[in-house]
Formats: sequence, C-alpha cells, structure tokens
Amino acid sequence: AQINKNSFEVAVSDGSVTDVQKVKVFVNNAPTVISNPKPVGLTGHNWRYKMTSKDLNGDKVAYRAVRLPKYAQFDKKKAIVEWTPRKTQMGMNDFILMAVDEHGATTTHDFQVHVFYDPSAKQLVNSGWPLMLTFVGVVFAWGAGQMN
Repeated sequence: AQINKNSFEVAVSDGSVTDVQKVKVFVNNAPTVISNPKPVGLTGHNWRYKMTSKDLNGDKVAYRAVRLPKYAQFDKKKAIVEWTPRKTQMGMNDFILMAVDEHGATTTHDFQVHVFYDPSAKQLVNSGWPLMLTFVGVVFAWGAGQMN
C-alpha cells in the first residue's frame, strides 16, 4: 500500500525549540513472475516458454537468461525461450531466468524441464531405385528404412 513515492515528516523537540525534517522515500517492489513453463519436453520437439511478469510500481521490466540448457535460445526482447531437446538431454534440465525492473530490483525465476525420449520421432525414409525402363516410363521399387 505504500509503494512508489512517500513523504513524511519527523519532528524533534527539546521543549523550547522544535526541528522538523521532511523526508521522501521511494518504495520499490521487485517484479513478480506470473507465468509457468510446461514442465515436460520431448526429444526432437520444440519446447517454448514465454515469461511474463507484473510490476506493482508500474515499472518497465527487462528479462535475461542466467542459465539455459545447451541449444536453448532466449529472446530477451520478447522474453521467450525456444529449445529442441536432444537425446543427450533426457532427464532434468535447469533454467534460470531473471526479471529486472527500472530501479534494479530483480526476481529470479528458476525451474526444471524433464525431457523424455519420443519414440514416434523416428522418421521413415523412402528410398527408391529404378528397376527397369519400360516404354511408359521408369518403374520404381520402394523400400522403407528408419532414420535415427
């Protein structure tokens, strides 16, 4: 209830003389993170998180990444993390993001994303080779293989 600028007076008296000092104090609250990331990611699939916050003082808030898993990208202007986890990143992965207001008050937003292997991410690759030429055109035989 007392955020932003506040003024008050302090009076001291020895019984005959009174001295009054006027004081101004600025009360700043750090930003509050109001978004929640998805706690699960799948290998080979894009994982995306937009960090949002509110600031009770109405200050502009800047964002920055303190810690990200390998291959993750952070757009500090949009406060968005984008990441496609790889097989080597299965298990828990740590993230630390920060929100900083105009007066330097910070809030750290740390969380983990558990990455699981997605077996459906295997891609079928068709490979064709010409078997014979005919007067109509080329006939192909098709084989299916898996690409890891």
